Amino acid sequence: MYGKLVNNKLKIAAEHIIKGDTIYFDDECMRKAGYKPIVFTEHDNDKRYTYVSTWQEKDDYIEQKWECKKIQDDQSSELFVTVRKTIAKLQKVIIFLDNELKNNKKIYNEILSENNNIITDEQKTVYRNYLKNQESISATIERLLQDFTKDA
Repeated sequence: MYGKLVNNKLKIAAEHIIKGDTIYFDDECMRKAGYKPIVFTEHDNDKRYTYVSTWQEKDDYIEQKWECKKIQDDQSSELFVTVRKTIAKLQKVIIFLDNELKNNKKIYNEILSENNNIITDEQKTVYRNYLKNQESISATIERLLQDFTKDA
């Protein structure tokens, strides 16, 4: 496999190079186009570290190098804070949705009661089904809110 470094990033060559009407597959053509063989290496498997691949250009090849960075053990507290903030935001969204559904139910009930004499039975059935669906959604939202509150 051939590649070249562009702004310290590895650009892997295509399997062939096209020049005019000719397709080249050979090493010499790859080298003339500025590509070098890539040498891949293994990194250690120490679980206390994370490994980031870097590339170093040599005269005749490009070699993979590894930078190891120690994993910080104290990230759990930051993660906990982030999770708590996310739960609080989700609770606000759930409360907002629940309030909107309750408001819609109130408006639909008013429409039904004020226009009872002009709304057809079919329209009333549609309204009632809509309200039942909203009640189901409200119940689901209430359960979600309880679950978030319980786990928070």
